[in-house]
Order: sequence, then C-alpha cells, then structure tokens
Amino acid sequence: MRAIAVLFFAVLLVLAAACAPLKYAQDISFYDSTENSAKDEQQRLVTVASRITRHIADLCPDGMTLPQSSSLARPELCGYPVKISERKGIYASTNGKRIKISRGLIRFTATDDELALVLGHELSHILLDHSGVMRSSLIRNAELEADRLGISIVARAGYNTETAARFLPRLAKAFHYLNEPQDTYPTPAARAASIRLAIDEIARQEAKNDPLQALQGSASPVWP
Repeated sequence: MRAIAVLFFAVLLVLAAACAPLKYAQDISFYDSTENSAKDEQQRLVTVASRITRHIADLCPDGMTLPQSSSLARPELCGYPVKISERKGIYASTNGKRIKISRGLIRFTATDDELALVLGHELSHILLDHSGVMRSSLIRNAELEADRLGISIVARAGYNTETAARFLPRLAKAFHYLNEPQDTYPTPAARAASIRLAIDEIARQEAKNDPLQALQGSASPVWP
C-alpha cells in the first residue's frame, strides 16, 4: 500500500508539471487591484469561459450542461470548474478535473482573446487526456498539442486568433528565462510557431467556407 501511495503522489506531481506551462512565471506583481476590480475579473472570467463552452459543445463530455448566460457566479469550461488562485505568480494549470488560473495571469492577459487562449489551452489538456503524460518529450508534445487545440477553440468561440497569439510573445518579453531551452517545456517561440501553423490552417478553412474543425491533438495540425 505504501508503494501505491508513493506512486500516486508521484503521478500527481508529474501531472501538475505537465499541465502548468506558465507555472515558472512567478516574479511579477499584479496585486494592487481593488475589491471591485477583483469582481470585474471574476465576471470577465465567467464571460469568456461561458462563451467558449457555448461554441464547443460538441467537444465537451456527454451530459454536461451548457451555461445559459454569462452572468453565472462560477466560471466553468465544459462543466469543469475554473478556480481563481490568489497565490502570487503568473500561471495556469489543470489536474484533469478542474482548471486553476492565477489572478496575476488574468491581469496579465491584455485582451479577452488572450484569456480565451489561456483557458482553451488548459481545457485542451483535459479534452486530449494528457493526464498520463510522463516523459519530458511527451510533455513538450502535449504542450504544443494543447496550444493548437487551444487556438482552434479561440477561433470556434469567435475570438480573434491573431490577437490571442500575441500572448506568448508578450510572455516571453516579460519573462526572459522562458526563452531558454528546457528539457520539458517548449520555448514561447516554438509554441508561437506551432500556433501560427494552426492559424494559417484556420484561414485556409475559412477561405474555403468550410466549418471550423477542432484539432485532434496530432503532432501537426490536422483538419478533417
């Protein structure tokens, strides 16, 4: 039993690392807002999450309840709760059952388009079942897959993909150490290049008047 418990906690730690590409951005402060602005941020999160869910219902688990409006007190994505963390830092993560986003990251996103990309990325980890990702090479691929599906979700929800894609360059400019190659996570430049491929494919589909399709998590963009 002890061995099983150790393995369980080890898996949890790896899962947390795999689904938190922004967790290293811990050294910037966005914590001087008033109580009213905190309420505005909560409502902003509710609005973006509700809009995403309404437009990707076909990707959500069977039996989920679609939000009827953007006035809900608690934000959800496909039935998965989205929690705001007050812990200092710029990060987002998922454990496969809920999504957590720091208040600092909400404030760092310059537009709702950028916020939609962050939320779409974390939701993509759940939809693509990245909970079993263990090896560093697979984690890198999982991050790129989540970015591609994430930007597709942005497009499906009617947000501006070009504006959303500015998030990663801004992140890299604010946190220079993210640009250093890592064994586990792709650099912002690599992520931005992968997103660019997906955006170009979205444009080709729109030019053909084909309905936007979600990426299915392959190593390169795949559109039915």
